[in-house]
Amino acid sequence: MLSVKTLIVVVIALAQSAGGFALTDADGRMHTAAEWKESRAVVLLFIGAECPISNRYAPEIERLAADFGARRVAFYAVHSDPDLSAAAARRHAQEYGLKMPALLDPAQVLAGRLGVTLTPTAVVLEPSGAARYRGRIDDRYLDFGKYRLADVKPDLRRALEAVLDGKPVTEPVTKSIGCILPPPGKEKGSHVHPPR
Repeated sequence: MLSVKTLIVVVIALAQSAGGFALTDADGRMHTAAEWKESRAVVLLFIGAECPISNRYAPEIERLAADFGARRVAFYAVHSDPDLSAAAARRHAQEYGLKMPALLDPAQVLAGRLGVTLTPTAVVLEPSGAARYRGRIDDRYLDFGKYRLADVKPDLRRALEAVLDGKPVTEPVTKSIGCILPPPGKEKGSHVHPPR
């Protein structure tokens, strides 16, 4: 868990950085919007280490990162669980094969700014920081315990294709189904809730 002093530094850095983005990853490296200048788009994947739906998407997240990384799209995993330590985020990335930076957002400053309340939720940004898409990775999950195996609509993939082609995203907001983020400073408990 981050100390209060570290948390304050992270929050101040986030508020003051270019594009309002500056977070430390699980390895202690600071990431800012300045590193997006060569990117054509940025994907922030808000995931939950203890969220089963989020964890089931790990292979698809890595496929997307491999497919679009070659097209200069930057990918970041974002952990906004205030109870998750950097060591636990590193273990999670290793266990689920996530090779992108695992950013820590324990005060949920970034999640709050982007309107993210559930994991998994994907946010696609232009390098300027303008949001182009927020929502699910695909529509595989209909509800808890209900999912489809065929005819899955690849929402995030389609949004990225549109952004890279310079076109509007047809559905810029979709409904995520997953685990609700635990509020900062609250006791840890069950954070799985039905979709809103």
